[in-house]
Amino acid sequence: MPPPPMPPANRPGSNAGTMIAAMLVLACAAGFFLLVVIVNPFIIGILVIPLIVVPLGVVQYLLWGRWLAKLQAEEKEREAEK
Repeated sequence: MPPPPMPPANRPGSNAGTMIAAMLVLACAAGFFLLVVIVNPFIIGILVIPLIVVPLGVVQYLLWGRWLAKLQAEEKEREAEK
């Protein structure tokens, strides 16, 4: 007699357990971070600086990086046609 089928979350290849563990680790880390911020509020700069710098970098890439990449591609096309 074959064994009964495994439930979807316990099937090999399922990442449900890993995702739950990762979310619990993130929740514990966030709680620990909040406790540290209560003791030393200057630590909040660890989050504030990346939350300001990273979006600025993304906007910089979207505005300039793509535009310059298009210009380079057009220049290469012109040079290949010659």
